[in-house]
Amino acid sequence: MQTITNYSSLQFKMLRIALGTYLFCHFAHLLTVGTELLSSSGIIPSANMNLSFPFFPNILYFLDAPIWITAFLATLALSSLCLVFNKLPRLNAAFLWYGFACIFHRNNFISNPSLFYIGWLLLAFVVIKGKEMPKLLFDGAWFITGLSYTISGLHKLTTISWQNGEALYHLLDNPLARNNMLVETLLDVPMPLLKLATWSVLLLEILAIVFVIVPKLRKYLWLGLTMLHLGILTTVNFADLTLGMLVFQLFIFDTDWFKSKSKPSDMITLFYDSDCGVCNGFIRFIMDNNSKENIYFAPLESKLGEKIIRKYGLENKDTMIVKKEDSVLIESQAVLEVFSELDSIYPVVSWLRFMPGFVRNAGYRLFAKYRHRVFKMETCVLLGERERGRFIG
Repeated sequence: MQTITNYSSLQFKMLRIALGTYLFCHFAHLLTVGTELLSSSGIIPSANMNLSFPFFPNILYFLDAPIWITAFLATLALSSLCLVFNKLPRLNAAFLWYGFACIFHRNNFISNPSLFYIGWLLLAFVVIKGKEMPKLLFDGAWFITGLSYTISGLHKLTTISWQNGEALYHLLDNPLARNNMLVETLLDVPMPLLKLATWSVLLLEILAIVFVIVPKLRKYLWLGLTMLHLGILTTVNFADLTLGMLVFQLFIFDTDWFKSKSKPSDMITLFYDSDCGVCNGFIRFIMDNNSKENIYFAPLESKLGEKIIRKYGLENKDTMIVKKEDSVLIESQAVLEVFSELDSIYPVVSWLRFMPGFVRNAGYRLFAKYRHRVFKMETCVLLGERERGRFIG
């Protein structure tokens, strides 16, 4: 089966931890209300009251006494922790999927859209061997995303509140809305702007399948949906749904969207403080995550480093410097330029370029001020012959 080569072990690990943590919180919360929602003494005393009965081999059709429900949910919470810590991940993913399905078929009223996405994720973990992501699985997740949002958008188009643009206002002005300053501020926004935002969300959903079919447009759909769910998370008190969707967003994230377009031949030189423990650790980190091997290193104390400082009139010698072609970057700009050249999900850090420079550099200087105290230089990094070739000056 064809696999995706750019789906890194770091992204897969982050996804596993995020999914396991989400499920643990989900089942831990269900433990507090599980007997009322799922047991024979709860609001649905008999499983045959569900529309999906008896189409699923559900253990909760038979073992639905309160004590069994509590034990089942506790076991699922424990299994979620096993997934977090990578203990038998495929086996635990299969059990968690079955448990998720059992809960839904015991009480159909607890359904929310994220359940089906989480179910897909759990089945994905059952299929995935090691850390290799099958391309069919990844593209399938994208297709499901596009199709489901398009169907959702077309359905919304039939409702009055979405047609007249008042849906977001009604969402903010209902008992589920959070009681915070953001909600109050949004409610004070002029109605024409709220209507424009409502129609923009509607258009994004309707066109979702088009964004998916054209791969170059996927990142814009991903960014739009992520912002949408973060907005819902901060304004509506329905975190279980929103967090589940955000975990799925992590699954379909493509690191190729934000990789630098530099070629291996585009040489970048990083000048660093060779007496700083954290700087030396950063160099080691770069070498392990720069497969293009286009980043070279030179100590600030070297002749080349002193030449660069004099040539560009840099007053502060206690900083990181990056030379790329004829330009020189310092402080936070230098660090972010390095991250843009790395593998895996690390180029995402370079998004901090959109933060005001004075804020970024203030943080950089604060860290630089105390780095010698916190990260002492105690040992030298041992380098291979190939790695030594990347040090100049």
